[in-house]
Amino acid sequence: MLVNASSSGNIKPTIIFEKFCQFVGIDISPLAYQVTRLETYTDTAKDGDVHRFISLAEVG
Repeated sequence: MLVNASSSGNIKPTIIFEKFCQFVGIDISPLAYQVTRLETYTDTAKDGDVHRFISLAEVG
């Protein structure tokens, strides 16, 4: 899943997963799973442009 973890957005993947589990009626302990960030991306959009996310490794 791609989430906004910037200082202005800061949506935590664990919160999304907890709410999804509540939605489907699954009771799961926070200790039963682990969230691992595989990559960090940046948005290349400027003033109304289409959002395009690229890996920070691509930026250099």
